Amino acid sequence: MHLIHRTVLAGTAVLLLGTLTACSTASGTTGTRPTSTPAPTASVAGDEGDLVQLPTAQQTKALTDTAERALTAYLDRDNPNWFDSLAADLTDTARTAYGTVNIARIPAAEITGEPIPGPGVNDVRRDVRIPTTAGTYRIDLVRAATSKPWRVDLIAPLGDN
Repeated sequence: MHLIHRTVLAGTAVLLLGTLTACSTASGTTGTRPTSTPAPTASVAGDEGDLVQLPTAQQTKALTDTAERALTAYLDRDNPNWFDSLAADLTDTARTAYGTVNIARIPAAEITGEPIPGPGVNDVRRDVRIPTTAGTYRIDLVRAATSKPWRVDLIAPLGDN
């Protein structure tokens, strides 16, 4: 009986060792090590339980820059090209909606702080909070894919002032 267990264990070890050896030589780089190690990336469970890579500082900056640029254009009620300035960063749906806005109803406000990405790990839909003299605004942003630019879908006051 012990002989059978030892044989099975030995066979498993040889099979495992053979598999690992085949993996390391399959690329034709027998006995060589990579010259550099790829940078680690962080990931967490997303909304659907799948792993989502956390945004890099550069990706977060693109998100917050777009949100701040859109809110700056939105609050610039005196700009004779108000809609054109705002439309550059809007989704098609938002362009339709904001094309009907009476800019006289937008409160006079100025941005008073840094944009803060809202909680979440979704890499195609995010929100950013930006403090202003009229309270904090939430800017919802979307993009078709991670390789596409962020577009603003909604600009809304949070009513905290």
